Amino acid sequence: MITVLAKAYAAAAANLVSRKPSSQRKLACLLVWFLIGSVGLCAVQDVLEAAHIHPYADKGTNCESNGLLLRADIHTLFDCGLITIHPDSFMVVVKKELRGSSYENYHDNPLCEPKNEAQKPNKCALKKRFDFFGF
Repeated sequence: MITVLAKAYAAAAANLVSRKPSSQRKLACLLVWFLIGSVGLCAVQDVLEAAHIHPYADKGTNCESNGLLLRADIHTLFDCGLITIHPDSFMVVVKKELRGSSYENYHDNPLCEPKNEAQKPNKCALKKRFDFFGF
């Protein structure tokens, strides 16, 4: 039986082609993360996207603690459950399916967090995602 959460993750993955983050949400993430410490960060802002940790379609929110600023390809892998952030260590975790690829270089890299506690990634949401995708 497919759970509501599974449907929300599937919807996020299915929405890959059509999504383009709202300028306001992207700007909020850019300001929160100061363009540092995000997975796959690059200087070209047009390829950076605001990713939801807990899917918006499943009662997720647009608050900073439910968002990560990711490069578009990393965001796709994040939505597909191939890359995530460890909920306790805030280290990048790359699934075995991507080992041997250039994405393996991100494995065990720390995610730089904002100093403001309210803007840090939500540990509960990260744990749900971590468990759901079987990391």
